[in-house]
Amino acid sequence: MNELFKSWATGKHFDETVYTYKEGDMIQLPTEEQRKNDVGEMSMFIVEMASKGATEEELDRAIKYSIVLMDCIKKNLDVNKAFAELNIIELYFKYSNEAKEETKAMATK
Repeated sequence: MNELFKSWATGKHFDETVYTYKEGDMIQLPTEEQRKNDVGEMSMFIVEMASKGATEEELDRAIKYSIVLMDCIKKNLDVNKAFAELNIIELYFKYSNEAKEETKAMATK
């Protein structure tokens, strides 16, 4: 895992501009309060993933998504596109206790 952190430390690991809104796109950026909340939740989720043995590739995807969340307002980044392309939903269902509880509840209905 040291290689992953070394690559992030160089600042050359990820070009978030691939998620920039194109001119003419319908922009729906979160409020600053929502962005802060999302960043905090994602940070806690990354810790949860790491504690449950997530692979470097999975942590890499989650970190990339958190960077998009952090910079979405300032740089007009498309959070939904990043969420889909980085397949964050897969990580959520694999590592989130909350998602597992929701799935169990839906199965018993």
